[in-house]
Amino acid sequence: MRAPACRADRAGALHRDISCLIRIYTTGSPHEQPRTTLEDLVDRPFSALGLMSVAPDGMVHLSSSAGARAPAAVVAYACLEYASRATPGPGRISLGRLLHDDAGPGRVLRLQARSLRQALQAAATRHPQLALAESDGTEVLTFNRPPLALAWDVLDESYGRVRQRLGVHPEQDTPRIPATSREEGPHV
Repeated sequence: MRAPACRADRAGALHRDISCLIRIYTTGSPHEQPRTTLEDLVDRPFSALGLMSVAPDGMVHLSSSAGARAPAAVVAYACLEYASRATPGPGRISLGRLLHDDAGPGRVLRLQARSLRQALQAAATRHPQLALAESDGTEVLTFNRPPLALAWDVLDESYGRVRQRLGVHPEQDTPRIPATSREEGPHV
């Protein structure tokens, strides 16, 4: 007799988890009042990314161009953090890999090539350690510092030097996770 209750508990937990994800990633249903206060923004912290929307019929839709609205610093951070999985030091990574790898920022943020390029160019204008270049006919993001440290510098500069204020150094504490790719070599 316990099995049905366990399934019901799991189904209820799954429903709550999905509802929570939808809530934090959407601005709400079209029938809700617009969100304007800080508390409203905290209630739905990732809604500004525009990754999901709720249609009038209640259906949730994933945006095909959500990454175009993501701040350049966030896109650059995601790309550098992803690159750090393959190489801890200065190097390069292809834009194709950033766009198309299963766990890459292009897939996660649903970026189009143009949006990725624009965000990285904007970040590179503020951070000369970053550059877009061409290598053997392939567009690459190059970085002349360890990518994880640079990723945190890019993010930190855009969001008020949080690491310095709090005295934390997450770029030193983050464990490396091996990257998987369809391409050969850590720098392609």
